[in-house]
Amino acid sequence: MNRKLPVAAAFVSLFTATSALAWWGDDDKNSSEKHEGRYEHRECGKKGKHGVRGEHGRKEMKAFMKREFTADEIRTLASARLLMKGNPNVKVGEIKANDKGYSVSIVTRDDSLVKELTLAKNGMPLERFERIQERMAKKEKK
Repeated sequence: MNRKLPVAAAFVSLFTATSALAWWGDDDKNSSEKHEGRYEHRECGKKGKHGVRGEHGRKEMKAFMKREFTADEIRTLASARLLMKGNPNVKVGEIKANDKGYSVSIVTRDDSLVKELTLAKNGMPLERFERIQERMAKKEKK
């Protein structure tokens, strides 16, 4: 028993010393790289290295706002949203096209109405779609 104690102590001290050195040495290398990365990232937006800040997101949003889905695609999207919420007792009912988008009825399995949704032609809730369009129009005027 007395022989095992010094061997275990030597093993523990050797393990901690090597892991501490490895950790300290690795952190020293990465700390300067991390600092440079943060500095470059921060400067990237200010100096316009990759264009105007946020321009990439606006281009994607414009394309998404112009997209139009068919009634079948809207049914698929609405069904997927219901599936993600995890309520097995509701399903997508009737879908009616109107001038602004679609009217989607959410019903229970026995066809009693739960909720009536109004969606834009890109599948987004109509109120949110209109707010985003207004904001985008204001930004384009500037």
